[in-house]
Amino acid sequence: MENDTKLYTIDDVKIAVDKSIDEFTKNKVFSALEAGTWGVKDYQSLLLTLFYQVYQGTMSFAAAASNCPSRFVLLREYLVHHAAEEMDHYHWIIDDLKSTGYEGPEPKDLLPSTEALAYVSFNVNNALHNPHARIASSLILEGLGQKYGGWFGNMVIEKTELTKDNLSFFLSHGETDKEHIVELWEVVSKCEMTSDEWKWMAHSAKVAGTFYKGMWDSSVS
Repeated sequence: MENDTKLYTIDDVKIAVDKSIDEFTKNKVFSALEAGTWGVKDYQSLLLTLFYQVYQGTMSFAAAASNCPSRFVLLREYLVHHAAEEMDHYHWIIDDLKSTGYEGPEPKDLLPSTEALAYVSFNVNNALHNPHARIASSLILEGLGQKYGGWFGNMVIEKTELTKDNLSFFLSHGETDKEHIVELWEVVSKCEMTSDEWKWMAHSAKVAGTFYKGMWDSSVS
């Protein structure tokens, strides 16, 4: 990123988001699922890996909102609204775990994986130092939910003994994210950012995609 004289715009963010979403499809979970080697225990492992991110993620939304300059008032309001909306989604993970017969430790009592902690810490860093770019992670996750949430849920039902009753977290996001991603891009498009701010957001989209894919990969034994 040194000696970069390019003028960055929202188009560079869109390119970075699309590339990260495409790269995500190469994750080990998708590969194992399609190969028929992924089952209930793997599903529980994935849910437990994602739990910490879902449980803590809304906190960095709120932190980013509090650090946004006044010229990003729309983004600040969206972050607060989104934090409240996503606040209790970790309950879906707990419900899905219970529905599969999980009898292990309470997810809140488990230490996060290296990959989950890296992803959450990255979002906290942005919330504190580059609050506008905290939303880059949402562009990745909401985009993935819109594009692959329903597909993943249906593939799990087809390839494993799991049913819709075990997949509330993924199937619900597959529907809600279709609206969220449209709203999110609308808010981002109304932010008048500098080239450096767009540049950091594009970089954050790449980093978010790398860390999030790492979480899914790490859940496969």
